[in-house]
Amino acid sequence: ACAGTGANCQTPESYTKLFSKASNHVWVTPQDSTSASHTWTAPSASQLSGKTVFSVGCSSTDPAGICSVDVTVS
Repeated sequence: ACAGTGANCQTPESYTKLFSKASNHVWVTPQDSTSASHTWTAPSASQLSGKTVFSVGCSSTDPAGICSVDVTVS
């Protein structure tokens, strides 16, 4: 996870730092940067101290700059 402005994310942050009440929650499965598909699950409302906000982005090195993300929200 990261805290940044807009799509810019300079320093990764742990989920527990951003959402301290969700200390035992696993958000992304699998937790790696190479799998083609990931599942993201927010904690229940009672575990959050504020609104849940997230963004999705990607980067590609081969070929450079060509990248797309499919997002399903349910």
